[in-house]
Amino acid sequence: MGTTTGADAPQAVRGEAHGTLLESSVPDVRRLLEFHAKETGEGRGRRRPEIQVVSRSAVVLTCAYWEAFCEDLAAEALRHLADYAACGTDLPKELKKSLVKDLADDRNELAAWRLADEGWKKVLRDRAAVLVSEDDRSLNTPKSKQVKEFFKKHVGIPDITKHWQWHKNSTSQTTQRLDDFVTLRGSIAHRGSPEGGVHKRDATNGLDLVQRLADKSATAVSDFLEEHTGTRLMELALE
Repeated sequence: MGTTTGADAPQAVRGEAHGTLLESSVPDVRRLLEFHAKETGEGRGRRRPEIQVVSRSAVVLTCAYWEAFCEDLAAEALRHLADYAACGTDLPKELKKSLVKDLADDRNELAAWRLADEGWKKVLRDRAAVLVSEDDRSLNTPKSKQVKEFFKKHVGIPDITKHWQWHKNSTSQTTQRLDDFVTLRGSIAHRGSPEGGVHKRDATNGLDLVQRLADKSATAVSDFLEEHTGTRLMELALE
């Protein structure tokens, strides 16, 4: 998987989901990587095979945190729309289509009335609660295609992946890197270790990539919400 440089490192923290990722999730993975460095040193050379369990754990954990971030960001966006959108007609087009489809699939013939008056606000908050529940499985493979469809359905952003670009890293490159990283996670989960093993650089590059994708995604969602509500996600300061 390719590497990225520090030139475009995230600067602002946009919203609670982004803050949780940076304050809680990223430090967890870094502690694993620090343990790896402590056990093996930073110099070049072959590492003892058993230390790869640390690298594998870091990859799996990073992927899980990326999935959780996407779910948390989408839920936060739905709550933001419920709080700040002036009326239901101001909701993003793709989100309205998704809401109508869900209600049309409901066997209760009065389901559509849930959107009446300010009922749409409760519908948005209920959907947000479902997205972050342990029973939700709508994003259990957080590759680029699945993440794109997830945000299109639940937030209304047509293509969040088009925002995943930075210096010397095109959208096609970053989406491929994410897909490769999630595939690596799958190999670890199903076979323990893929052919060739899992190395510290796989975990380090994956963590860097996820941080950058999260920064671009949070910014894109914040900009999108401002278009529809006039209010951005709150910018937070890390302690």
